Amino acid sequence: MTGLVGDVAVVTGGSTGIGRGVAGSLARHGARVVITGRRAELLEEAARAIGAEVGDDRVLAVPGDATSAADVAATFDAAEAAFGRVDVLVNNAGGGPLRPIAVLDEETWAQVFTGNTTSAFLAMREFIRRRPDDPAPGSIVNISSVNGGLGGVTPGHAAYSAAKAALDQLTRVAAAEFGPRGVRVNSVAPGATRSETFSDAVVDGPLGRAFAERTPLGRVGEAADIAEVVAFLCSPAAAWVTGVVLQADGGTHLLGVPDFLDIMARWRQDRPERQAAPRPPAGRA
Repeated sequence: MTGLVGDVAVVTGGSTGIGRGVAGSLARHGARVVITGRRAELLEEAARAIGAEVGDDRVLAVPGDATSAADVAATFDAAEAAFGRVDVLVNNAGGGPLRPIAVLDEETWAQVFTGNTTSAFLAMREFIRRRPDDPAPGSIVNISSVNGGLGGVTPGHAAYSAAKAALDQLTRVAAAEFGPRGVRVNSVAPGATRSETFSDAVVDGPLGRAFAERTPLGRVGEAADIAEVVAFLCSPAAAWVTGVVLQADGGTHLLGVPDFLDIMARWRQDRPERQAAPRPPAGRA
């Protein structure tokens, strides 16, 4: 697939995990890539690694907060200054803590929606405002989650699940609005994917094993699994695809995601030394 040659892509949350994997995949398929995120050191490290594969002149790191309209505008300004335009947007920034509704406070609820849904809205708005008046090919992919709907109900993930469900509906509305401008908008919904938060230790622990057992393909996902799906949706090969939520979860949505709270409670009960262990990781799932 070489249809991304010459395209310019902005990837939010691009320093680690799925975002870094997506940025690398888009670059290998020919795009020039701008990655953005709040942690400048990790962002630069990711840019150096991608640049070592494809050339330093094809990747740019722009530190910024995806929930800040000013930072989002600055990222697009930097992309246009370096590469002339933006053709592709991947909204990967997001995540959220595990909190039962009974102990979920309003501040956390609002932060999860801001991080997962408002951040995508801000970037999508900036993207479409900068498009030329005449229809020109463009693509937006929002990274959602199996928890957004088809994966069933996940106790403890009320805020994260609701925010991702909202993101999927935002995707559909944007696809209808942006289509006449030549821009396709889709979501990719991963299941449990190895990342900074869903680390090797978690993958090899009870939560990772539970996901593998409830995934027909029998394992936890890798960033590359999601990245290649995103690259396809961004390419001309998907020119007739818009407004969809593509499940990239190894089939987890068929059997339903495991109960995080129950798994961790049983784990702590079986391991007294773990009674005070930290909560399981935030999404990405």
